[in-house]
Amino acid sequence: MLSRLVLVLLVLPVGLFGQEPSVASIESETLLLESLLSKHLGDDEEQIKYLKTCIANDRTNPNYYYQLARYHKRADDLREALTYAEKAAKLDKTNKWFALLTADIHEELLDFLSANKYLSQAASVTPNDEMLQFRIAQNFMKNGNAEKCLTTLRAIEQKFGQSDKASYQMLDILNSKEQYDEGLELLNNLTRLYPNNTSHLNNLANQYLLKENPEKAEEVYRKVLTIDPANPQANAHIVHADVKGAKDSEYLYAISPLIENSNIPFDNKVLELIPYVEQLQVDKDPNLVNALHTISNKLVALYPNEAKAHALRGDVMYLSGELETSLKSYDKTLQLNDKVYMVWIQKMNLLYDMQDYDALLDFSEKAIDYYPNNYEGYMWQSLAQLASGEIAEAKAYTQDIALVGGSNTEAQQYAKLIKVLIEAKEDQIDTISDFVKANNLAKSNNPIELHLVAVGFQSIGDEDNYQKFLSLAEANGHVSIDINQQ
Repeated sequence: MLSRLVLVLLVLPVGLFGQEPSVASIESETLLLESLLSKHLGDDEEQIKYLKTCIANDRTNPNYYYQLARYHKRADDLREALTYAEKAAKLDKTNKWFALLTADIHEELLDFLSANKYLSQAASVTPNDEMLQFRIAQNFMKNGNAEKCLTTLRAIEQKFGQSDKASYQMLDILNSKEQYDEGLELLNNLTRLYPNNTSHLNNLANQYLLKENPEKAEEVYRKVLTIDPANPQANAHIVHADVKGAKDSEYLYAISPLIENSNIPFDNKVLELIPYVEQLQVDKDPNLVNALHTISNKLVALYPNEAKAHALRGDVMYLSGELETSLKSYDKTLQLNDKVYMVWIQKMNLLYDMQDYDALLDFSEKAIDYYPNNYEGYMWQSLAQLASGEIAEAKAYTQDIALVGGSNTEAQQYAKLIKVLIEAKEDQIDTISDFVKANNLAKSNNPIELHLVAVGFQSIGDEDNYQKFLSLAEANGHVSIDINQQ
């Protein structure tokens, strides 16, 4: 018996032995211990029997009523639970747990005003419990009394200081009553306390819109963008206010929530982004670069198993000069789907840009094995051989380009251009200039062709033309995804 009593003493409510016990009280306390043990052993009938015997012996001890109330609440017998809980709370108004249990039951019965009576009783015991005050305010609102809720929230702020929770609950009430000026004052106070909090500033801007003051709203949104240039809400407002004048980066940040929306098909998101990736070929605006970095990273995080997401990110990284990161993205694309031939082409192009000729030799050979009827593998193999000093091999693959390319004019042009590069490297003479003039390549918009011309001029030591054509190649860029593919 002793070991059983020690066990239940560990879970005994505070205050059972608050005074010198009599024989009758010892018997009742023993019965209460037995009831608690029965509870933990899952014997409900024994628990109730012991508790009711306790009450019969002593009707002034609130602990007995409290335990019975808890039992009936667990059993979902709320009315019976309320009877015992109210009795306990009435017998001892200094125990907040008795009052809180009673409030819980009233709230479950949707009697929010009665719940507040007992929450106030609990609050009188622990007056610095801010959450209790919030609970009282919420119950006023649930009962349809917005004014009393507002009064309680103001009292909370007066006592505990301004907080997000109280302020935004008050704001909802004030705006529902069209008291926009009071809401504006409240938000201005918040932004003074937290001047770099973009959430508060966005809400302040929105409050100005409610007051039909779009100029002031835009001023606040512009302030948000100085703190967080990628802020979707502020960018969305700027774009909406001036669709034609909005920057590409502002538009991209504005559609971030759409990219995150799981109800929008993945391919639709890619189609929305591709024109801006292609724009990066001709416009290296840092804001556009940052926006595309952000949104392409987000796309990969949301769709880690979608090859197109990694390909798009690879294009963004390539066009913004982050070649190592771009290569990793293209590798991941091919790991997920090695049938995306444009990514094969772009990876070969990238390896050539990185001057990793050993890797290009291996990968272009693999491309020839996988796609023997496509000329690009032969082209990059020829260029890799040429860069490695294997002139005879480079010549042989040049013939393959022409043969496999057939009537493809681009393939034939590449074959001729690479022959010119071979001659320049082999004979150390300027065979490039005449070819460039004859084919008007200074006006070409083909980045690979322009890059090869730059390499040709570099091989004969013409630094000016090398830099000129390299810049043209970079300006035109190259991507693995285009709209027509999707």
